[in-house]
Amino acid sequence: MVIEYQIKRMDLARIIFYNLQHSRRIKWTVIGGGTLFFAYSLFLRNSINGQLVFYDFILSFLVTIGLILAVPVFFILTARTQKRILSINPEGIELKIGSREDKAPWNAVDRIEATQERILITGKNVNSFSIPASAFKGSEQRQSFMDLATQYQSDANREEFEHL
Repeated sequence: MVIEYQIKRMDLARIIFYNLQHSRRIKWTVIGGGTLFFAYSLFLRNSINGQLVFYDFILSFLVTIGLILAVPVFFILTARTQKRILSINPEGIELKIGSREDKAPWNAVDRIEATQERILITGKNVNSFSIPASAFKGSEQRQSFMDLATQYQSDANREEFEHL
Protein backbone atom coordinates (compact mmCIF):
# COMPACT_ATOMS: atom_id res chain seq x y z
CA MET A 1 0.00 0.00 0.00
CA VAL A 2 1.30 3.45 -0.91
CA ILE A 3 0.21 6.76 0.60
CA GLU A 4 1.31 10.36 0.12
CA TYR A 5 1.22 13.07 2.74
CA GLN A 6 2.97 16.12 4.11
CA ILE A 7 3.99 16.57 7.72
CA LYS A 8 3.98 19.85 9.63
CA ARG A 9 6.54 20.86 12.23
CA MET A 10 3.86 20.91 14.94
CA ASP A 11 3.00 17.31 14.01
CA LEU A 12 6.59 16.39 14.76
CA ALA A 13 6.42 18.14 18.15
CA ARG A 14 3.22 16.23 18.97
CA ILE A 15 4.87 12.94 17.99
CA ILE A 16 7.83 13.57 20.26
CA PHE A 17 5.68 14.37 23.27
CA TYR A 18 3.25 11.53 22.54
CA ASN A 19 6.12 9.04 22.37
CA LEU A 20 7.63 10.40 25.58
CA GLN A 21 4.32 9.73 27.31
CA HIS A 22 3.59 6.32 25.79
CA SER A 23 6.87 4.59 24.93
CA ARG A 24 9.01 3.01 27.65
CA ARG A 25 11.85 2.57 25.18
CA ILE A 26 11.93 6.29 24.40
CA LYS A 27 11.58 7.27 28.07
CA TRP A 28 14.52 5.05 29.01
CA THR A 29 16.57 6.31 26.07
CA VAL A 30 16.07 9.89 27.24
CA ILE A 31 16.68 9.03 30.91
CA GLY A 32 19.71 6.87 30.10
CA GLY A 33 21.21 9.41 27.71
CA GLY A 34 20.62 12.22 30.20
CA THR A 35 22.17 10.21 33.04
CA LEU A 36 25.23 9.35 30.97
CA PHE A 37 25.66 12.95 29.88
CA PHE A 38 25.26 14.14 33.49
CA ALA A 39 27.90 11.66 34.71
CA TYR A 40 30.25 12.54 31.87
CA SER A 41 29.92 16.27 32.52
CA LEU A 42 30.67 15.68 36.22
CA PHE A 43 33.71 13.63 35.19
CA LEU A 44 34.89 16.51 33.00
CA ARG A 45 34.29 19.06 35.75
CA ASN A 46 36.29 16.86 38.15
CA SER A 47 39.10 16.49 35.61
CA ILE A 48 39.28 20.25 35.11
CA ASN A 49 38.89 21.38 38.73
CA GLY A 50 40.42 18.40 40.52
CA GLN A 51 37.43 18.19 42.85
CA LEU A 52 33.66 18.54 42.70
CA VAL A 53 31.66 21.17 44.52
CA PHE A 54 27.89 21.64 44.75
CA TYR A 55 28.03 24.19 41.91
CA ASP A 56 29.41 21.45 39.58
CA PHE A 57 26.36 19.27 40.24
CA ILE A 58 23.97 22.16 39.57
CA LEU A 59 25.79 23.19 36.39
CA SER A 60 25.91 19.61 35.07
CA PHE A 61 22.22 19.13 35.88
CA LEU A 62 21.19 22.34 34.11
CA VAL A 63 23.31 21.56 31.04
CA THR A 64 21.82 18.04 30.90
CA ILE A 65 18.25 19.38 31.09
CA GLY A 66 19.10 21.95 28.42
CA LEU A 67 20.43 19.25 26.15
CA ILE A 68 17.37 17.04 26.67
CA LEU A 69 15.14 19.99 25.72
CA ALA A 70 17.34 21.10 22.82
CA VAL A 71 17.35 17.76 20.99
CA PRO A 72 13.60 17.74 20.16
CA VAL A 73 13.77 21.42 19.19
CA PHE A 74 16.65 20.63 16.83
CA PHE A 75 14.68 17.80 15.19
CA ILE A 76 11.60 19.99 14.84
CA LEU A 77 13.58 22.82 13.23
CA THR A 78 15.48 20.54 10.82
CA ALA A 79 12.54 18.32 9.85
CA ARG A 80 11.88 17.76 6.19
CA THR A 81 8.35 18.99 5.58
CA GLN A 82 8.04 18.31 1.87
CA LYS A 83 5.75 15.64 0.43
CA ARG A 84 6.38 12.10 1.64
CA ILE A 85 5.62 8.88 -0.13
CA LEU A 86 5.32 5.97 2.29
CA SER A 87 4.77 2.40 1.23
CA ILE A 88 4.42 -0.76 3.24
CA ASN A 89 5.01 -4.28 2.00
CA PRO A 90 5.87 -7.61 3.65
CA GLU A 91 9.59 -6.66 3.78
CA GLY A 92 9.11 -3.36 5.58
CA ILE A 93 8.41 0.34 5.31
CA GLU A 94 9.81 2.54 2.57
CA LEU A 95 9.75 6.32 2.83
CA LYS A 96 10.71 8.78 0.16
CA ILE A 97 11.14 12.47 0.96
CA GLY A 98 12.36 14.38 -2.06
CA SER A 99 15.45 12.55 -3.30
CA ARG A 100 16.05 10.82 0.05
CA GLU A 101 14.84 7.25 0.54
CA ASP A 102 14.74 5.28 3.78
CA LYS A 103 13.79 1.68 4.46
CA ALA A 104 12.98 -0.06 7.71
CA PRO A 105 12.29 -3.78 8.08
CA TRP A 106 9.29 -4.79 10.18
CA ASN A 107 11.44 -6.44 12.84
CA ALA A 108 12.91 -2.97 13.54
CA VAL A 109 9.44 -1.66 14.47
CA ASP A 110 8.69 -1.41 18.19
CA ARG A 111 5.01 -0.57 17.99
CA ILE A 112 2.18 0.62 15.76
CA GLU A 113 -0.52 2.81 17.27
CA ALA A 114 -3.46 4.78 15.98
CA THR A 115 -4.84 7.96 17.50
CA GLN A 116 -7.65 10.01 16.05
CA GLU A 117 -5.18 12.39 14.43
CA ARG A 118 -2.50 9.99 13.15
CA ILE A 119 -0.96 6.56 12.89
CA LEU A 120 2.37 6.27 14.69
CA ILE A 121 4.94 3.66 13.77
CA THR A 122 7.79 3.78 16.27
CA GLY A 123 11.05 1.99 15.60
CA LYS A 124 13.23 0.19 18.12
CA ASN A 125 15.89 2.79 17.34
CA VAL A 126 13.42 5.50 18.51
CA ASN A 127 12.72 6.81 14.98
CA SER A 128 9.04 7.35 14.26
CA PHE A 129 6.75 7.61 11.29
CA SER A 130 3.71 9.81 11.87
CA ILE A 131 1.02 9.48 9.26
CA PRO A 132 -1.75 12.07 9.62
CA ALA A 133 -5.35 10.98 9.18
CA SER A 134 -5.54 13.32 6.18
CA ALA A 135 -3.11 11.01 4.30
CA PHE A 136 -5.93 8.51 3.82
CA LYS A 137 -8.91 8.80 1.49
CA GLY A 138 -11.19 7.67 4.28
CA SER A 139 -11.53 5.61 7.41
CA GLU A 140 -11.65 2.37 5.41
CA GLN A 141 -8.27 3.00 3.78
CA ARG A 142 -6.85 4.06 7.15
CA GLN A 143 -8.11 0.86 8.82
CA SER A 144 -6.80 -1.21 5.92
CA PHE A 145 -3.37 0.39 6.34
CA MET A 146 -3.40 -0.32 10.10
CA ASP A 147 -4.47 -3.93 9.57
CA LEU A 148 -1.83 -4.50 6.91
CA ALA A 149 0.99 -2.86 8.90
CA THR A 150 0.05 -4.79 12.03
CA GLN A 151 -0.06 -8.05 10.09
CA TYR A 152 3.32 -7.41 8.45
CA GLN A 153 4.90 -6.60 11.82
CA SER A 154 3.36 -9.67 13.42
CA ASP A 155 4.60 -11.91 10.59
CA ALA A 156 8.12 -10.47 10.84
CA ASN A 157 8.21 -10.98 14.61
CA ARG A 158 6.97 -14.55 14.22
CA GLU A 159 9.64 -15.30 11.60
CA GLU A 160 12.33 -13.77 13.81
CA PHE A 161 11.14 -15.85 16.77
CA GLU A 162 11.14 -19.05 14.70
CA HIS A 163 14.78 -18.45 13.67
CA LEU A 164 15.89 -18.37 17.32
